[in-house]
Amino acid sequence: MELLKPTVISMISTKHDIKKTSALLLITKGDELLLQKIDHQAAIIYDAFGTFVDSIAGAEAQIMKVQKENFGSSLKVESAGNVVAYIDKPQPDGRVQLTTAVYRLKLNQNQASKLLNKHNYIWLNAKAIQESELIREDDKLIFNLALSDQKFNIIMDVNQHGQWINAKLLAWARFST
Repeated sequence: MELLKPTVISMISTKHDIKKTSALLLITKGDELLLQKIDHQAAIIYDAFGTFVDSIAGAEAQIMKVQKENFGSSLKVESAGNVVAYIDKPQPDGRVQLTTAVYRLKLNQNQASKLLNKHNYIWLNAKAIQESELIREDDKLIFNLALSDQKFNIIMDVNQHGQWINAKLLAWARFST
């Protein structure tokens, strides 16, 4: 499946019923991204490491906590950008505005080998991410942007009326901060 091409930002409706805020940690090693294999809504999926937060201002501290809980250490992270997703969900949520501060942790081979000891972690390159049926369409976009090693700010329109894993990326665009 080929990634959806970006659209004009004005084509994405910013109407929403509720707001949520999260932080996302993307761990890279060269041209690979570390994902975790988890059971979510009775489906096996690959996902990155993240958490909901009270505000973007506290996101980096929360990401350091996530890193410590998952790996036993807190290495320096860098801001990779922001994602604002407008997600249509079944009621009672309705249309959710999810603002995510994205952080990147770049590891070398030695750091990666010391960090990992869990069997449910997997390193995937861009091609494997693209071809995987265990990764949501919107996450494929974010993960591939993370591997580009550039800072990114994107807005997305997502339909998630079925299971979480089957969410459809309807449109996306880049924006300036």
